[in-house]
Order: sequence, then structure tokens, then C-alpha cells
Amino acid sequence: MSGTPTALFLEGDGTEVDWLPGYAPPAEKHHERVLKVFRGVDTFKVLLERHAKAPADVEVATKLARKYGQRRDGKARSLELYKEVIAADPQGTRGMTESDGQLISCAEFAEFSLALAAAEGAGGKPDPGPMSGFMAKYPSSRMMKKAVLSLLNYYYATPNHEEAARYYENIIKKFPNDPEILICYVRWAIKDKQNVDRGIEISEKIQSLTKTVSPGTIDFYTSSLAELYLLKDDATKAEEVYGRKYMKDKADQVGYGLINYARFWSEMNKNMESAVAMMETALRLDPENPYFLESAADIYFQLKKPDKALAIYGPEYAKKIQDKAPYLTGYARYWNNRKERLDEALAAVLRAIAIAPTARAWDIAAQIYINGDRYDEALKAEETAIKLAGSPNLSYDARLKQIKAELEKIKK
Repeated sequence: MSGTPTALFLEGDGTEVDWLPGYAPPAEKHHERVLKVFRGVDTFKVLLERHAKAPADVEVATKLARKYGQRRDGKARSLELYKEVIAADPQGTRGMTESDGQLISCAEFAEFSLALAAAEGAGGKPDPGPMSGFMAKYPSSRMMKKAVLSLLNYYYATPNHEEAARYYENIIKKFPNDPEILICYVRWAIKDKQNVDRGIEISEKIQSLTKTVSPGTIDFYTSSLAELYLLKDDATKAEEVYGRKYMKDKADQVGYGLINYARFWSEMNKNMESAVAMMETALRLDPENPYFLESAADIYFQLKKPDKALAIYGPEYAKKIQDKAPYLTGYARYWNNRKERLDEALAAVLRAIAIAPTARAWDIAAQIYINGDRYDEALKAEETAIKLAGSPNLSYDARLKQIKAELEKIKK
């Protein structure tokens, strides 16, 4: 599935009824999505039945294609359905679908979806041609920005500098005041390392476009709303909009900013005093955040201070999280990646598996077994990971192939 967490709804005999990928507050909104499943509103099962009865109904086919597109193992069927939509309605007059709150014809949405798949390499090799054709055919499309961003991603990866430079310059002329488009050029310039001055020029323009929306201004707007609720003697609502959760979210943003700053400079091996100071500040904000702790350990290893790294993210920490399966799995992954303390890493992931067996945990166990040359155990672990994953996973499959190859060498 394409979202975490994903809720899967089954009938008593195991037949799939529907799935809901991802979750976003408020809870009431998510609850309404669940209720729609129970009511049979555009569920996978219902759409499948409706499409079988009326295959020329482009709105049903589009909804079903979008459903399949949410699954890793449904991408191919999704594209087939989009082709059926275009064949049934080449003029785009027989049905509409919603995208980002706006209605467009099902045929146009289907053409965009096929073009996007081509640009992303669904046919094996990424091909920008279909998306360029889509943009020429629908110059006023409401999907235009998404189309542009997909091609920016394509040219970001192309090794042809001149071709990419022409495309990026052409696009920023068409969208001169769109920070989301302009930042794509900046990131490409950083990667390309040949248009740095131009990247700086565009980056400074982004700053000028967004400087009016400062965190302080947002706080002012939000606190004003809370003050209005207090004037109505509604302290509960005031707390909801400008209370502990609001500040916790802001503290998290600050913490991640600090830790990413610290990681950047430690990886550059410069400005280390400031990097350590910011890392320690992040830890004070959230001393139990696994990402912060891993980052701090990495920085102390960079500074040749392994004792401090272990004090933060070593055996004592493992004891604290002994009942938290996801944390144990992350701890095992960290030490396996460093190829250190593998016995402790294995003990941690096996405890995580005992608490809540997941495909990720079994895959990490397999990696640890590989690093310890324990290929028979690695084979069993990786096979279990693949079984639990339920859908194809390229990295798991590649690791299983690697394990079998090593076992074959050992036999020979």
C-alpha cells in the first residue's frame, strides 16, 4: 500500500472489501472514511462489481484505477484501466473525476496518469515524451503544475546537463513566482554543481517571495484566534488551537531543524562546535526521539568519542526500550548498518519480533545474520520477511537472491 498506517477491510471469507491508506487528523474525518466503507460507498469490492457490469462507465473505471494505484501490486492493472477510459471516451465528455478539490474529465486524468507513469519509468526506462504531449494537448489543465513537477523530477535525474538546463530555465520563466517550482531549480543546481550562481539568484528570490509568512506572524494569527475563543469563555477551543499540541508540533519542527543542522555540519566535518551545541539542544527538546539519539551517536563517533555515543544510544538505551518493538527494530538497524555490536543488535530485533513480528524486523534480522555469515538463518529470516510483507518488495527479493547465492557458493 502507499500509506502508513493502512486499514484493510475483509469479509468473513477473506475477500477484500476495501482499504484506507494513511491517516490524517482530525479523527472525525478519518472516522467518516471508515463509515463510508461500511456503507459500501465506492469501495474496491463495489467498484469491481460495477465495472464488471458496466465496463464503459468511465467514472467507475477511473475510481477503480485510482484504487488499484494505491497498491504496489495494482499499478499495472491501474494503467490498463486508464487506457480503457481513454478508449471509451477519447473526447473526454462522458465523465468527471476530482483532483485536489477540482473536477476534470476522466479522460484527461487518465492521460495524465499514464504520462506520469511513463515519466517515472513504468515501462522500464523513464520517458518524458508522453508528459510533454499531455502538456501540449492540455495547456490550461488543472494538472499542469503536477505535470511540470513530474518532468522536473525526470530532468533532475538525467545525466544530460544541457537538456536539463534548458528545461529548468524554460519552466522557471513560466512560473517565475512559484516557490515550489523555483526550489526544484535550486536543488538541481546543488546536485549539478554547474549553475551555482544562478541557483543562488533563484534561492534569494524564493526568500523574498516567502519572507512575509514568518513563524512569528503565524503565531500572532493563531494566538489571536485563541484570544477570541477565550473572550467567548471557551477555554477548551482556545487550548485546541493554541495549546500544548500546537507548541509540541513547533518544538518538533525546531528539534528536527537543529538535528539536521548538526548532521549537515558533522558530515562536512566543519563547524563542529556549533553542530554539537545544536544537537544537544535538540536532545533537550526531545530526549527520547530515536532519530535525535541516532544522530547524536553518529556525531560523537565522528568526533572519535565512542563512549559518549554508547552512553546515548547503547546498552542502557536498549534496556529502556525493551518493550517498544519499533524502537528495538530501529536500534538493531542502526548497529547493523555500522556493522558493530551485532550480538546486541540481533538480541534487540529478536525481542522486537517476539513482541510484534513485522516484515521490517525480520528483514533486519536477516541482514544481521548476513553480516555474521549465518546464511541458513538469514535465509529463513528473509523468507519470513517476504511472507509477512504480503506484496512484492524489491529490496527483500534482492537480499533473498544474495543469500541464496552465498549459500550456493558455500555448498560448492
